[in-house]
Amino acid sequence: VFLVHKLAVLTAPVPRSRAMQRLLATDDHWALARHIAELGASIVLLGARCLSGELPSAYLAPVLVTVAVPALQLLVPCITAVSLEEVSQFLACLACAPVRCVVEMLFLARRAWRHRRRLSNLLDGSAHLILALLAG
Repeated sequence: VFLVHKLAVLTAPVPRSRAMQRLLATDDHWALARHIAELGASIVLLGARCLSGELPSAYLAPVLVTVAVPALQLLVPCITAVSLEEVSQFLACLACAPVRCVVEMLFLARRAWRHRRRLSNLLDGSAHLILALLAG
């Protein structure tokens, strides 16, 4: 029921019939943002459970389909306005983002290990900088 409601609300701004538009469409951008955030949270939670082995991937498939339908409705008109190369570069950037995050974390860990004496010195400026970053 949750996924059917989210799919209906997110596809209603671009409906095929006026009855569906009157019933489900909304001009409230905050409401649409909330629906998108709830759908994103369900993807993250179900994806984590599927990756850890607690749930089979069959539970994640309907959520991904629910996300794909409104995304395709938004992308199809944009593809004519934007070149296919730019769309593919954007999708490749999204696909590579988790790998880039891991590489950056490993780089930071290596630098922290290399300068561990300086990081552990409480009288050095780096400790003050770390405390300021953690407090903010």
